[in-house]
Amino acid sequence: MKTFLHRITQAKRLCGSPRRFALPPSDQIVVQCEAGRANRLGEPQRKQLFFRAFRVFRGKKIAVTDKRSGFTLVEIVMAISILAVMMLISFFSFDAIVRSWRAGQEMSNTMGQADYVIDQIVSGLRSGYYPDIGKQDYKYGFQLISDGDDATAHDSISWVKMGPALVGEECGFAESPHRVSLSVFDGGRDGSDEQGLALRAWRIDLQLEDFKPEEEVADFILAPRVIGMNCRVLDKTQPKKDDLPNWQDEWKFSNSIPKAVELTLYMQPLKENEEPLEIKRIIEMPMSELSLNPVSNDKGRQASGGNSNRGKTPNTISRTGGKPTGQNTSPLPQPTK
Repeated sequence: MKTFLHRITQAKRLCGSPRRFALPPSDQIVVQCEAGRANRLGEPQRKQLFFRAFRVFRGKKIAVTDKRSGFTLVEIVMAISILAVMMLISFFSFDAIVRSWRAGQEMSNTMGQADYVIDQIVSGLRSGYYPDIGKQDYKYGFQLISDGDDATAHDSISWVKMGPALVGEECGFAESPHRVSLSVFDGGRDGSDEQGLALRAWRIDLQLEDFKPEEEVADFILAPRVIGMNCRVLDKTQPKKDDLPNWQDEWKFSNSIPKAVELTLYMQPLKENEEPLEIKRIIEMPMSELSLNPVSNDKGRQASGGNSNRGKTPNTISRTGGKPTGQNTSPLPQPTK
């Protein structure tokens, strides 16, 4: 009887306090009694609740825990560790995406600049100029200075052209014969730290005798990402060898223009230890045949039926004793009656 009353008292104490009591883990039963719920019930219902709790817990050991219990230190440390690992993974993933996007942008900018520059050079080479004066003239020839091979090449080329290619439409001598020079600019020249593909252009005619373009014409950086340029030309005497183009690194005939030019630009790599980007073009020179095989004025006039005067110096006529003299002394044709 005393044991029975003790258990009823224990159940009252548990149900009348903000605590919970649980069975051992083997039974998997948890009964929670709230003090507010017990206080709202009447005396008969409260006794019924007490006896129900007594029947449930009869002969079993009650484990009393506080309702306000939280996470343990181990659980908090594990949660923080998992959160830190997930944040690190997210950070590295985002960083990899950003670097890939930047690399793509750099590649796009580099290729866009390379395509624009190479197109301008191709247009400039194809618009080369050579006068039809019946002889070769070094003043209008193609010049090549070879300096290295492959990605370390720093060749320089120079030729005479007409048109706005490379110099722009606003240039004052764009529509007159002018010489352009391309070379790789390494910096440190004229006290400047700039680098890239340098352009120099000047008018052919109306220059002083002591004119020195190397000293008086300033360089213009056409493409700062270019770190190398290699130029080869077809051999003059043997353009093909074993049915393949016979490319040469030197052009010794400065009074003429080669038949074709192989131009290779090396662009700055995206990363420091990577190979530079290579852009290659083969350009045919339209004025090569005229420069290699010049035709005299008389032969050119006979071949064209006497109506071709493009690029020729006009004939002069002086009278001495009533007779015309000069390059063209044939009498004028008389009209037929």
